[in-house]
Amino acid sequence: MDVFGRDFLEKMKDRFEIDLVGATTIESAASPELVRRVSRLLPTARSVVVFAKEICKEVVDLLRPASETGEAHGGDLLPAHTEYLNGRLNRGVHELAAYFRRSGCRSLPLSAVAPTDQRFQEGLLSYKHVAELAGLGKIGWHSLLITREFGPRVRLACLITEALLEPSPLAAGAPRSSA
Repeated sequence: MDVFGRDFLEKMKDRFEIDLVGATTIESAASPELVRRVSRLLPTARSVVVFAKEICKEVVDLLRPASETGEAHGGDLLPAHTEYLNGRLNRGVHELAAYFRRSGCRSLPLSAVAPTDQRFQEGLLSYKHVAELAGLGKIGWHSLLITREFGPRVRLACLITEALLEPSPLAAGAPRSSA
């Protein structure tokens, strides 16, 4: 089976109009928690791909505790903006999953609205921790993923796959062993 390199991911990023993309392999992550959670979802997985889309700064700038009647408020704009971003991310992970399946690799796309185990109200996979392992950024002291390009203003979606992808370089100071 071929290894899909960084150039492949960059082409997919452009094709799906995604702002950031990264990959980590199960073996290079050296994170027991990542291995455990990914193995529960797709036991034969070899890699995880993370896509990110920027949340527009202009929308975030409008977020504040209170506003006057008739004044623009980010809370009025954020849901539609987030819905658009989620749709773009979901399209990307689903189409990449279909590509890998055609190549003979089982793949599980995880939507931008992270799946949770409703019995325990627990996320099935921490997208921000996978994104850190895939080199998209670092988790800050406030527990948000901070990207170099957009700070914390990103939405994420993941794809778990049997395809072997070249791991993305880590962001400066990000540990390979966190999860």
